[in-house]
This record gives sequence, C-alpha cells and structure tokens, in this order.
Amino acid sequence: MVVSGEMTKREQALIRLNPAIVFVGLLLPGLGVIFLPFYFLNAPPDRSLQVSAVAFLTVVSLAFAGFMYWDDRNLIVRFVCGEGSLQFCTFRAAGLQERTLAEIAAVYDRRGRAGFLGYWLVFRDGTRVCLSLDTPGATQLVQHLRSSCQLSGSLSA
Repeated sequence: MVVSGEMTKREQALIRLNPAIVFVGLLLPGLGVIFLPFYFLNAPPDRSLQVSAVAFLTVVSLAFAGFMYWDDRNLIVRFVCGEGSLQFCTFRAAGLQERTLAEIAAVYDRRGRAGFLGYWLVFRDGTRVCLSLDTPGATQLVQHLRSSCQLSGSLSA
C-alpha cells in the first residue's frame, strides 16, 4: 500500500510567514504603548526609556519569531510511504530523505494549546520529525505505520 501526501504551497507559505507576522504583531502594539502616551499627555519623552523599551521589544519579538522558525524546521512538507520505506521532505532539508519503516521507533500524538496538531515520528537514532494534520494523508500514514510496524504511541509529546 502506498500512502502519500503534500502540504499545499499556500500552507507552506503561511507557515513561513508566521514568524514575520508574530514579529510585527508583537513589535507594533508594543511601540504604540510606549509612544502614544507621550503624544496624548504632551509629556516630554524620556529618551533612555524609549530606547531601552524599543530594544527590549525588538529582542523579545525576534526571540518569539526565531523560535517559531526553529520549531517548524522538522515539519514534513511531503511524504511517500511505500513498501518498507518512508520518503519525506522537511523545511530543513530541501531534498527527500528516505528511511526504512524498521527505523521508526515510535509515533506520538502532537498536542498544543489548540488541541491535537499532528504526530511526531521518532526514529531509532533519536531524530524526530513532525507530521501536521494539515498535510493531506497524514492520518492514513500514521494508521499505516502503526499497523505495519506494530507501533504504539498515543502519548503527547
């Protein structure tokens, strides 16, 4: 049985834009909170406070955006699972990686604040890749892996 799936180009673009959206979404309201009171109160701004606040907001925004970018690097973009092997492509690696089904140690549910997000595929060498529910065929792949490899794993990780 061959199971395959590929995340749409639109989904890939949205995942890549998320860090930038978070950066702007944290920075702009923060700057407004810093500068608007001076405008409405006609108070002279304290330059050192403004500079340190802008620097702090920039660092925090970059940290959040960087974490989101770093966290998505192991997300599977496309996959093909055939007879005894799994080929997949992640955001980190441009080309297809191929693993045998015997190399898969466990398949865990991936949960977050929004609920069930997808699955973690854990290989025997410790490598983990994430399979999102947004990828067509993800559930069929996990069912195939769990049945063919006798894998358990509904643990949240």
